[in-house]
Amino acid sequence: MVTDGRHMRVSIQVWAGLNAFDGPFHELLVSVHLLQHSFPFLSFSTCNMALFSPAVIALMASVLVVAGYLLYRAAIPTPIPGIPYVQRSATRPLGDFPDAIKYNAKTRELTAFLASKCVELNSPVVQVFLRPFSRPWVIIADSRECVVRPSRNSKLPV
Repeated sequence: MVTDGRHMRVSIQVWAGLNAFDGPFHELLVSVHLLQHSFPFLSFSTCNMALFSPAVIALMASVLVVAGYLLYRAAIPTPIPGIPYVQRSATRPLGDFPDAIKYNAKTRELTAFLASKCVELNSPVVQVFLRPFSRPWVIIADSRECVVRPSRNSKLPV
């Protein structure tokens, strides 16, 4: 096969790397070689094959695990101190959302779900975690609490 000097050099580098790898890398190197013959204006070299070394794969996997863990921790809701909430919901990334979906499938009412949380926790003021990465919803079921609560505790959002 007659090719220009640059194309032959790249082709030789790819085939020289073929002896170093077995298994799935063999097909990858063959496909790189075929791409090089199909598109001679592209420049491939064996330095691109270093991306598939075990050390780089382990590094990328560990970065993905750490990023996934940080994303999980950011999705877990942070409760407001002093307001009752369901303990199990504060440890799930989706919070009360799965329970709300189940309740909505039965009754088709979200407000009834919010009222049931007040009954379940036996409190006129509760917090519900319906969206990940956001603040909790504070549900006030007693109209007198709407007036008394903000004046008693100035740290609560109004």
